[in-house]
Amino acid sequence: MSDAGIHVIFDSAQDSQPPRKAEIDVIAVHGLNFLNSANHAQGTWTKGDKLWLRDFLPDQLPKPPRVMLFEYNSSPALGSSAIKVDDHARTLLQWLRVERRSDPQRPLVFICHSLGGIVVKSALVEAKLNTKYASILTSTRLLVFFATPHQGGNFASVGDIVAKIVGKGLRNPSNDLVDALKENSNEATRRYEQARHLFGKCPAINFYEGMSYGVAGIIVDKKSATLNLPGDLETQVAIQADHSDTCKFESASNLTCRLVMGTIVDELESALELEDDSSDNLSERNRICLANLWVTDPAHDRARSRAASRALQCHPSRLSIRKEYCRHWREREQGGLLWVTSGVEQERTALLCDIIDEVEGQSPNRIAYFFCQENDPRGDNALAILRSLVYLLIVQQTSLVSHVQAKFDVAGQNLFADRSAWVAICEIFTNMLMDINSPRVFLVVDALEHCKRGQASLLKLIIRSSSPRVRWIVSSNAGEEIGKQLQLDPLRTVLDLELDVTYEDLERRHRETIQGILSFNSEESQYCLRLLSIVLIAHKPLLLEELGVLAGLSSTESIAAAVRRCGSFLSVTDGTVNFANRFSKSYFSSPSAREVINQGPNPHGIIFRRSLAVMLETLHRNMYDLEDPAFDIDEDEKPDTNRLVSLGYSCIYWVDHLTQWLSTQDSQSVSELEDGGSVDGFLRSKYLYWLEALSFLGHLAAGKTAMEKLETLLRTGSSLHSFVCDAQRFLHRHEFLIRRWPLQLYVSALLFSPNSSVVKNLFDDNTPKGVMTKFTMDDGWVENFDGTYGNFGYAVVFSPNGAFIASVGAYDAIVRVWDAATGVCRHALAAHAKPVKEVIFSPNSKFVISSCGTRTMISEAETGNCHGMFDVESGLVALSPDSALIAFYERRSKQICLWDATTSSQRHLPAPPTRFFSPVSIQFSPDSQKIAAVDQCGKVYIWTLKDPVRIPIVASSFYPYSLAYFSPDGRHLALKIEAYHPRPDSLVLWDFQTDERRSVDLPRNGITSLVYSPDSRYIAAFNGDIIAVVNAQTVRLQYTLHACQSFKAAAFSSDSRLLAIACSDMTLMVDDIETGWTHKLRVGARLSRHQETLQILSFDQTGRYLTTEVGVIDLDLSPRVSGPIKREPYRDPVYMGPGLLSDGGWIVRGSEKIVRLPDNIGGAAKTWAVSGSTFAVSYAPTKVWVFDL
Repeated sequence: MSDAGIHVIFDSAQDSQPPRKAEIDVIAVHGLNFLNSANHAQGTWTKGDKLWLRDFLPDQLPKPPRVMLFEYNSSPALGSSAIKVDDHARTLLQWLRVERRSDPQRPLVFICHSLGGIVVKSALVEAKLNTKYASILTSTRLLVFFATPHQGGNFASVGDIVAKIVGKGLRNPSNDLVDALKENSNEATRRYEQARHLFGKCPAINFYEGMSYGVAGIIVDKKSATLNLPGDLETQVAIQADHSDTCKFESASNLTCRLVMGTIVDELESALELEDDSSDNLSERNRICLANLWVTDPAHDRARSRAASRALQCHPSRLSIRKEYCRHWREREQGGLLWVTSGVEQERTALLCDIIDEVEGQSPNRIAYFFCQENDPRGDNALAILRSLVYLLIVQQTSLVSHVQAKFDVAGQNLFADRSAWVAICEIFTNMLMDINSPRVFLVVDALEHCKRGQASLLKLIIRSSSPRVRWIVSSNAGEEIGKQLQLDPLRTVLDLELDVTYEDLERRHRETIQGILSFNSEESQYCLRLLSIVLIAHKPLLLEELGVLAGLSSTESIAAAVRRCGSFLSVTDGTVNFANRFSKSYFSSPSAREVINQGPNPHGIIFRRSLAVMLETLHRNMYDLEDPAFDIDEDEKPDTNRLVSLGYSCIYWVDHLTQWLSTQDSQSVSELEDGGSVDGFLRSKYLYWLEALSFLGHLAAGKTAMEKLETLLRTGSSLHSFVCDAQRFLHRHEFLIRRWPLQLYVSALLFSPNSSVVKNLFDDNTPKGVMTKFTMDDGWVENFDGTYGNFGYAVVFSPNGAFIASVGAYDAIVRVWDAATGVCRHALAAHAKPVKEVIFSPNSKFVISSCGTRTMISEAETGNCHGMFDVESGLVALSPDSALIAFYERRSKQICLWDATTSSQRHLPAPPTRFFSPVSIQFSPDSQKIAAVDQCGKVYIWTLKDPVRIPIVASSFYPYSLAYFSPDGRHLALKIEAYHPRPDSLVLWDFQTDERRSVDLPRNGITSLVYSPDSRYIAAFNGDIIAVVNAQTVRLQYTLHACQSFKAAAFSSDSRLLAIACSDMTLMVDDIETGWTHKLRVGARLSRHQETLQILSFDQTGRYLTTEVGVIDLDLSPRVSGPIKREPYRDPVYMGPGLLSDGGWIVRGSEKIVRLPDNIGGAAKTWAVSGSTFAVSYAPTKVWVFDL
């Protein structure tokens, strides 16, 4: 599948058993092709070999489907800037029109990923405007979005992220494939506004990503990936996967796959039920007409308005009186217009919603309604209001569509758009009113003051059409223009929510209340005035607890009592304090009232000082006493927020009030910003604790803004200015870390800040006990962790005694030796002309041995001096167990050379008696006194090093051998027969002293490797997914083990009873040789992202602890019981030391997360190593971090 267009991947007419005609069309649209994949349309939805849209989804859908993929050029690297999103949208529409020609009314489901959602929304907008594609719009039943940026992405420039992933910069600003993903971009904003109306036609499911996409983090955050539609129009579901993997599933039993398919099926069944239950008999021509008439769904606007109005509830008795008044008006014979005016807008809206609820339940009356929206082109003009009323009336009585259809057949969509549209719709509306088959029609328009275009014309229509049968209910403020027009209606009824009081009456009442407050005793009076001034200038409605902090009141009861003392000015709703109505707030905003309530100190100064004082007193490290330093705000259960509820406003807005206080030129405000002043003292003692609080409050961005404002207020060169600049850099670098893991402020954020940081030096003692670092961050804030190096991988190796660390970067020719105790780089060994491929320490930890493939260098670990260097063209090198000798094959002389570490000299071993000697393996005996080599002809040679001139012993060439292994006691050689031999399944044990050879048949052809037990009793021979355990004394097969993947490494315990085996499926098997019990462990959680198995295994003397490159594992084996072979289910290992989780993000101690690494440092192959409690990680050729945990 590489051609652009629609590809059918499943059709129930051919692929189902039995075949059934498709009743649903499912079309999947892929997103941006970051990697320029050849088959991105299919790969977007595929994991492994499973395409879930084809393999899993069809069986779950309520009706037989046809599933299609739409493929288009979405690669930003292929000149796609010439192709616009609108072009792809129109192509999609045309393909759908062609594919659905036989059944254009078949229900349609869109499933989209990322950019694909933008293409689909653009297509549906085009379908609304172009009648040729109207059937596609009217047939759409469900929209499913995976990580679609409805309002742009999570970054200022997604192009930067794309560039990192694609590997080249995107410099063409006209590429709207990328621009559509940018936050606040023109394309994103335009498409968001155009497509908002679509979701009134069918429900939407938004699946949003919950995991970071590498260094880019969350590509499309929840805010951008959701629409926040009212009621059941939208379902929002978090997927624990990154941007690419949100829509890929390997099996139908996968929990995420079950969640996704279950959600889709549930919403689709509901949509189809609504379709089946629909009583209208609209033809396709009618549907096209209504689709063009439709502007917005008033039902959705009603739900949104009702939710917004709940925040302001009047007294129940007062609400009951109002509703009874409206009920009486509806039931009386006379009356055509009810004008609900004055009061608070939310109160008017709530009352109208209640009226609509009551009328809807009174059959057979009809009701149509509209909620005007300020600054919304779909809800602030008379034409949109009238079109929506007509639409709702037709929905209730479908026969009325003929009034619109007759004119639409002539004018088309111009009927609703040209300059005569108002006249045409008015005529249609008037004629419809006469044909409505109900005794009464109620027409409701809320917030009429927000109708900015055509308001006068609408008011004239209302007055002209109102009658005892056609009743209008409108609400608005007490504006003069609206009042003048509505007074012309003789049948009008006015419901004034302020009970018809005049503004003069209100001002008089307020003055009287103020005088009453001033008559209190001095302390009470000051408290009330202070409350009024604080509420007036607050940047948001205050909680009672927040107001108490700012006003200096200690308990909630005393705060509530003080609020009550303020008379009718303030009200408390759900624990939030605000002015009782807009008039009260506007009254106290007047200069005369301000003079009264601001008689004392500057209110901004009061809020600032009280905020600083309470934060100094209350904030401390770990506000919630959490034990887990890796507490995750996104994943873990939220702590009790009551600890910070009273501090919320102070933490967020203290700098804003300081700024406003300074603007008043109050002389006392200037001293707050001096070195050693209150701000200086607060930041130097509480800065990290303040950031922690902001993180738990969900307002860390406010802290960033506050520090930026604060910097502009300070004198350049002052000590406080320097601190604030350093604090800004600290927050900028660690913002994502602090927002998600607030307690890592005191671990990762401090550890990975430069030593020159003032913040780090002031708060360094907050680092948890038991976490010691042995490295320095001496590059200043310039150093970055953008993952530039992390993609290639580095080797990090501890010396056997744990004293040194050797590291080398990919494509790096320099080996660096580090002091494990101090983290200081001791030496940089630069003698290789090519990149180093391998670096190891000698068994005695004295030497560092590095190889680039053709040259091997031996250096002293302590001094860094080069102890020897030799060219090895064959790459065949062996190190003696006592670290004294290195053996390698010299191709020119066709001899094996020995390099002596004690004398730094080399010599040749006697040449074998053959002209064609070319070894394929070299091995030392355990006592370092013998060398065995297997040549390419399959012969085995043994040299005795004590007799350097003696011709080597040659094994019989009856069997061609490929590998030779010394037994630990040095008496035998285990020989592996070449795979091409007729008996490759044999293992030969050769006693080279007596020349006795015994063989044992193994269960599968060939042996890839083998390992001896320490007492030489057993041999474990590997071949693919089978391991054969051979008794070396009896030369008999003990038993075999099978695994789902191949074995990669093995080790025996010191008593030769346990055998640990590392498998390539990220598991570890521990087998009891004598009883056959097998224990299975999953180790994938600590393997690096490029590592499929463990490579290093060794038991301690007790056999309980297994040392690996990912840490020490406590095997904690169950009692060994004799009997038949048992196989335990897999379990997670218990780690005893430090390690790194497989995602490279967390350094752990045992199972406890301790330190979060900067993004994209860990995780590459061989980037970290463990020795005891010491952990080392490298992320760049010159960077190794050492931790003692």
